[in-house]
Amino acid sequence: MTGSFDFVHPWLPLLLLLLPPFFLLLQKGSGARGRRGRLNLVLRCLALALLLLALARPRLLDEVRRLAVAFVVDVSESIPVAERDQALRLIESDLEQLPEGDRAELIVFADRPSVEIPFEGLRAREGDAGVVARLDHLESRVTLTESDLAKAVEFAEGTFPEDFARRIVLVSDGNQTRGDLQSAARALKAAGVRLSVRPVAYRFDEEVLVDGLYAPERGRIGEPLQLRLVVSSQHATEAKLSLLEDGEEQGAPREVTLERGTNVFRLSPVPAAPGAHRYEVRVTAARDGNPANNVGRAGVLVGGAPSVLVAATSDQDERLAAVLEEAGIGVKLLRPKDLPEHPAGFVDADAVVLDNVPAYALGEKQMRALCDAVRELGVGLVVAGGDQAYGPGGYRGTPLEGLLPVDLETQNKKTLPKGALVVVLHSIEFDTGNTWAVRICTSALQGLSPTDDMGVVYYDFQKGETWLFPLAPVGDGSRQRALIDGVQVGDMPSFQNCFLLAEQSLDRCDAALKHVVVISDGDPQAPDPALVSRLVDMRVTISTICIGAHGPGSASTMQSLAARGGGRFRQLFPSRGDLDQLPALMLKEAATLRRASLVEKAFVPVVLLPDSPLLRGMGSAWPELEGYVVTSLRPQAETILLADEKENDPLLAAWHAGLGRVVAFTSDASSRWAGRWLPWERFGPFWAQIVRSTAPGVDTAAFPVQVRTDGRAVDLTLDARDAQGAPLTSLRIAGAALSEGQDPVRFEPTQQEAGRYAARFEVPGPGHYLLNLECRQGEDATRVLATAAVDYAAEYRSLQSHEEVLRAAAALTGGGVLPAEVSPFEHDFAAVRGRVEIWPHLLLCSLVVLLSEIFARRFDLRLDLRLSRAFALLARLRAAGRRRRESTAARARDAGIDVPERVEQAQPRPEPLKAAAAVQEPHAAAATLDALQKAKDRAARRRQWRGQDDRDSPRSDG
Repeated sequence: MTGSFDFVHPWLPLLLLLLPPFFLLLQKGSGARGRRGRLNLVLRCLALALLLLALARPRLLDEVRRLAVAFVVDVSESIPVAERDQALRLIESDLEQLPEGDRAELIVFADRPSVEIPFEGLRAREGDAGVVARLDHLESRVTLTESDLAKAVEFAEGTFPEDFARRIVLVSDGNQTRGDLQSAARALKAAGVRLSVRPVAYRFDEEVLVDGLYAPERGRIGEPLQLRLVVSSQHATEAKLSLLEDGEEQGAPREVTLERGTNVFRLSPVPAAPGAHRYEVRVTAARDGNPANNVGRAGVLVGGAPSVLVAATSDQDERLAAVLEEAGIGVKLLRPKDLPEHPAGFVDADAVVLDNVPAYALGEKQMRALCDAVRELGVGLVVAGGDQAYGPGGYRGTPLEGLLPVDLETQNKKTLPKGALVVVLHSIEFDTGNTWAVRICTSALQGLSPTDDMGVVYYDFQKGETWLFPLAPVGDGSRQRALIDGVQVGDMPSFQNCFLLAEQSLDRCDAALKHVVVISDGDPQAPDPALVSRLVDMRVTISTICIGAHGPGSASTMQSLAARGGGRFRQLFPSRGDLDQLPALMLKEAATLRRASLVEKAFVPVVLLPDSPLLRGMGSAWPELEGYVVTSLRPQAETILLADEKENDPLLAAWHAGLGRVVAFTSDASSRWAGRWLPWERFGPFWAQIVRSTAPGVDTAAFPVQVRTDGRAVDLTLDARDAQGAPLTSLRIAGAALSEGQDPVRFEPTQQEAGRYAARFEVPGPGHYLLNLECRQGEDATRVLATAAVDYAAEYRSLQSHEEVLRAAAALTGGGVLPAEVSPFEHDFAAVRGRVEIWPHLLLCSLVVLLSEIFARRFDLRLDLRLSRAFALLARLRAAGRRRRESTAARARDAGIDVPERVEQAQPRPEPLKAAAAVQEPHAAAATLDALQKAKDRAARRRQWRGQDDRDSPRSDG
């Protein structure tokens, strides 16, 4: 009803019923008497009543005709880019006509919705209509390989402001890989939201897609596998089949002819090594609509003898691998770049040995895969130190740091000076350039210790060359990360001002090691050579990373700058996929500040745990070592040997990380520091014993496992039986799906019938997955491995748009198809009941009343006396007026003028003025004295109530 109101908290006004007894109680307790005391109590109660009403949040209800429109745009991979851009241009033109008082927002979605521009960001100015919105670049980050239309419109419904009519304009092709748009539309109708749609129409008439690649669950070394590839084609065409094993192409592509309909091909690769092999077939057709659905994937477990993977850099001697082979351990020697990027690549490994391997020699995927293999598969890890391991190798902030049984933080070591790093960041002019800028700075930040200093200089569009954050200790890095996440890097004309800022800060910095890294395409003008010379004189080193140089001149500028600064020069080309090297390069640059954590002096190891199994048979005579990397103890780890007893620097430590055991040795296994250990007769047994101690302690079982995939959903069934064929009914199974560069997906199969366990779970997206199931029965544990593969996103299986889905959903809400020529801001809806909040006004009134009461109580205004005087003055004014009227009437009668009877009756003739005055004067004086005495008595009572002494108050003579 128009003009009515309601309360957000309707129970609060009920407390007003307590005010009358509260008033009486307060009056009795305070002893308030007289009109002024009662007035103060009334003001207090009124202020309290207004406050209670404000807290109840009353709202006036009235009819309003305002409209809020949410544009919800599908940006998933199934939407052709041209159609998506056209839809955004149409939305731009719609927003230019946004009426005053209406609101609009833009939401983009794929697997999930994201607000691109909120309602507050799209509002017409007062007195004007329309807004200018440029939608050339979308900032939202969503996974494009899924479409959830239902979640998108449900999310949009929750973002609408109150007191507006609500409309959703959905731009999509109608393909939904998740959710149910019809159910969401019914919920919109119940909420009073109208859904209008703008369908994106398309159809692929010449499409080739892979229906699946099927492979046996297990195979044997040297025996051909039977892979079956099923391909569907809408037309006859020529094609090529490329087979990849573990990411490596196997031979030349096979040329085939695709017939219209279903085509089946057989491939027979021969696995040469044990492990979980990943197979992938890619189909390249001469005529095809969408090549994204031309991939088939499968995994095969191949049995064989396990081995130990030893990774060493090219300049590292291979003595460690040799002594392990002499001890009868199967060794596979690798370069760090050849370590697997998928956890499945470690299935055939009992342990991995990193022999003085820096973190920047490994990719992020390799480090994550190694961590998953240790934690989830129980693969052992041995880290042998050296000048490129631990802190100097850039381990800090990487996944490797969390695996180590030693702490890389050495801030309590007085002998270790801190470092300072300044990053000069120039505009990176290619798609996702700012995303790479964030990754660059984040990698540099995580490579530093909390006591190191870091600052980032960049070009701001408003301020010019400035600090993103000035040179200061890293601490926990949270403040710097927040600034890095929002950086927008501009195109600076010259490096000069950036280098001046760096020089000023580094000159004041007390760091012992100072380093500058410049990331640019080389376009800015080089800094003044004198400035570079001053930096070099300050012992500042300068490295440069040139990304996407526009010509030889740009690259030479960066190369010359690094040469003069005594640092490294690297050139990367985005078109070649070189950008993946950036995080590792930044780790390497940050690691230059950790060279001080190397201690190169002779020492004899100190045995801390003589009963450790790792020292069995080693005796008590230890040869000298000539160096180690400074680290700190971890309280949870077993520290077995110390390098420095006074400083408590660990030399040999071990612990469990997940299912795997990790051992860290902070000296090396080469001639640099272990020259006196190499001829020692126990050198080989020492390292063999360490490696064997990390071997997995869980047996592998061969329970039959069936795996099926439906889009991103995986269905797994496991049949568990003992050697006699009896079902195992008391297993506790914990599963994890391991993939490349992703966190493990955990699941728990439950028993469906005797000995049969099943689970259904979702994986992040297309790719190969190694399924690791840990089966426990009492104290016994066994491990079961299986593989799963998702060929491509379900988004790519649809060959045409589905407008009927959109039309049906819109019809459920009373909406329909919205043509381009029709404005989405048409007010073709009934008025809605709007609410106007009035609690701020009540709160203000309560404050005014309370201040008035305090003012009246704190300052003695003598209200009673002032009121008495006001009434007396009013009486005298009325008497004087009456006398004037009587005098005028008398003069008129003396002049023979008739005076109306009503005047004579209303105003009887008074006594002579002098006599009246003489009679009244004593009475007026007495009344005045009486009023003054009463006021004096009241003032005395107030002073007594306030605890004041009457003698302190000035007296009146009456």
